[in-house]
Amino acid sequence: MKSPSRKFFPMQTGDYNANNNRNVESDIEMAHSPRHKKPCLFIFQVRRSTLISMFFGFVIVCAIIGAVVPMATKKRNTVSYAAGTYKPETNRFQDIYESLLNTMNEEESEEEETIPSENTVDNSVDISGEINTLDAGGSTAGDIDTDPSESVSGTDTSGTTTNPSDEPVVSTAPQAESASESAAIDPVEFVSSIEKKETPQAKALNWIANYDKAKLSSDHPNMRIRYSLAALFYATSDEGNNWKNKGGWLSGNGYCDWFGVECGEGEEGDGNGIVRVLNLTDNGLSGTLIPELGFFTHLNVVDLRKNELSGSIPSSIKNLGQLEKLYLSDNYLEGSIPEAIGQLKNLKNLYLDDNIISGPIPNEIGNLVQLEWLGLYMNLLTGTIPASIGKIPNLYVLYLDENSLSGNIPPEFGNLKRVADIRIHQNQLTGSIPPQLGACDYLEILYFDNNRLSSTIPWQLTELPYVAQIHGYKNQISGPLPTEIGLMKDLESLHLDHNKISGWIPSEVGLLRKLEVLYLYQNNLSGQIPSTIGRSESLEKLRLYDNQLSGFIPTEIGNLANLEELYLENNYLTGEIPSEVGKMYNLESLRLEGNNILGVMSNSICNLKSISLTELSTDCAGAVPEVQCSCCTKCY
Repeated sequence: MKSPSRKFFPMQTGDYNANNNRNVESDIEMAHSPRHKKPCLFIFQVRRSTLISMFFGFVIVCAIIGAVVPMATKKRNTVSYAAGTYKPETNRFQDIYESLLNTMNEEESEEEETIPSENTVDNSVDISGEINTLDAGGSTAGDIDTDPSESVSGTDTSGTTTNPSDEPVVSTAPQAESASESAAIDPVEFVSSIEKKETPQAKALNWIANYDKAKLSSDHPNMRIRYSLAALFYATSDEGNNWKNKGGWLSGNGYCDWFGVECGEGEEGDGNGIVRVLNLTDNGLSGTLIPELGFFTHLNVVDLRKNELSGSIPSSIKNLGQLEKLYLSDNYLEGSIPEAIGQLKNLKNLYLDDNIISGPIPNEIGNLVQLEWLGLYMNLLTGTIPASIGKIPNLYVLYLDENSLSGNIPPEFGNLKRVADIRIHQNQLTGSIPPQLGACDYLEILYFDNNRLSSTIPWQLTELPYVAQIHGYKNQISGPLPTEIGLMKDLESLHLDHNKISGWIPSEVGLLRKLEVLYLYQNNLSGQIPSTIGRSESLEKLRLYDNQLSGFIPTEIGNLANLEELYLENNYLTGEIPSEVGKMYNLESLRLEGNNILGVMSNSICNLKSISLTELSTDCAGAVPEVQCSCCTKCY
């Protein structure tokens, strides 16, 4: 069911000085002791006060040196993640800028084919001149004195995700991420972002051009991947202040060694090879996702769960043609699900849950023919559930719950022959429960509660051979319970309370030998409680209150040895309370008030209070109570 501090120890200068003070006093005593006084051996006389002053000065100097030198050494051995002095005028900056821009223009030209692109940018533009007009001083508030590319001392750079590459290519030469079929980002947007020096893109390009010790050539096949990773870091790390693990990032090492970045086995090249996995789950990321993610065309796994990412999902994600798993759960992402996500033909797992994503579920999601797990729950999604979901042949899990989806449940769900878990509860769905759901042969869990569904429960649901849980409470379901309910041999939990279900409780309910929870309260059920219910020996919770049930409480109910809760209040039950209830040694709560029950509460039931019973209520109040009960915890 739906149901995860570093200490810095400065040098203890106080102890250091205290020890030296003790040595000073010892030396002075020794110098002035009688056995050390030898007249006529000094060339000149040194006064005692002068000697003490000189020695204390020496001690203070040593203490300062002892404190400053380690700090300076630490500074030299630590990465500074603050943006360095912005220097777009360097030749290397220009070369890398033009190389990246050329790549974007070429990809856009391929996408447009023979149609000229209005967004193609002339790469002969002198970007340094444009930027220098914005920053004549050439510095930022984050200026540094040391290169921000030196490695972190003692930082763990190991990843946690296994390599998903099935057929590694053994090579030590740099291997390029292939060009995508369409441009990952708009060249005009790229130029604009570089002009604004405070953008993650500008900081990344400045770092890779002026501070990156790897010094990749501007035409390195994976230069744009290194640049994009740096842009991702600056976009989500507040210059390193909030990431929990920054191991290797912005160091001179190849990015294949950076924490959370994994290259395919045999595809590392010079350490800047083909990236297969980006796993930064629960790592303190904030800020937005950058369009440069579209450059990682060989990615198999993106896992950015449990962070504080905001903004929208970039449409450039469509370029990740080899992506199999996309996890963006538990963030603050907003906007809509991009239609371009339907182009990820190899995607198997898609989890965007627990965000604030709004708008409709795009129809294009039905194009994800390899999809097995789809989690969009706990968002602000609206509109209808697209029928195209029924075209996903391998779908195993479908979570659309806790949104604001409306309209009908698509009957096309009946085409999901491999689905095991459907959760569409807590929405605003209307209409009937489609009988086609009975064709989902492997369905085990079906939650459609907390909607506005009406009509009856289709008997076709009883043909689900493996269904274990059906939750349909808090709807407007009417009509009788299907007598075929006894066919559901694996049913463990049936929640149909808070509806308008009428008729009798089918005697076939006694065939549900695995049933543990039966909630039928707050309906319009009538007739007697079937005696066959005593055969459901696995029952732990039975709630039938607030109905129109009549007749006696069946004595067979005492056979439910595992029962913990029995709520029968507010019906029209008559007769006496059967003493067989006293055999239910696991019973914790028994509610019988609001009926027409008469007689005396048996001692066998009262004795349960010393074993398990903590709540016992009935109509035992008044001068002439309907039930005489000396052990009840509450009388009505």
